[in-house]
Amino acid sequence: MSKELPRRRFLKFLVGTSFLNSDTIDDFISNLEINEYFSEFQNYVLPILTNNIDKISKIPNTGKLTDLNLLRTYYPVYRVGQDRFGIPWYLLWIIHERESTMSTNINAFNMSTGYKNAMQRDPRTYTDEEAVSLANEYDYEYLKFLSLNHPSDYLEIPYAAKILRDHAIRIMGKGDADNWNEAVGLSLNNYCSQECADSRRQAFGSISDILGQNQPQSSLNLL
Repeated sequence: MSKELPRRRFLKFLVGTSFLNSDTIDDFISNLEINEYFSEFQNYVLPILTNNIDKISKIPNTGKLTDLNLLRTYYPVYRVGQDRFGIPWYLLWIIHERESTMSTNINAFNMSTGYKNAMQRDPRTYTDEEAVSLANEYDYEYLKFLSLNHPSDYLEIPYAAKILRDHAIRIMGKGDADNWNEAVGLSLNNYCSQECADSRRQAFGSISDILGQNQPQSSLNLL
């Protein structure tokens, strides 16, 4: 059974009362969601980041975090990761930049380190088949039509969000975090080395401070 968002199910119900067939309805809802994400980025996120580009440039290992045009391209993918799995979109942005320079580093895709693709997934633990199945189960296959740097990015980035979500839920369950964002930050310890996790938590906190109260909220109730 698909785990699409309640809003998508509701819209499908409404549109389904029309003469449109199911494929046309799916395309309509998917385009609506993508356009909403792009509009959200253009009207709310981009002005804030543009006005704070100097602060972003001072984050250690900034890399392509200052490339807001590239961020716009990937914003719907990050937001799907947030909406489906509750991981703040900008943490996925940070991880994507650190792991594969936002899919511009060809070495991230040749398995030279034993890890794979945009988010450097361990294919021995997290399989290609599960990545594909997850996209179908959570209804975000439509992201493959975006102009991304690598064709697998629409699978890999939300998959990484799901992996972080699972770690964060376990952390919350053990009482090792007082709130969800703290648990998400601690979940980075399961993703890379302590030094690497600390660096990403620092960047996560910096971007969170920049965005302030203007952060889009996940529509998925996780706990």
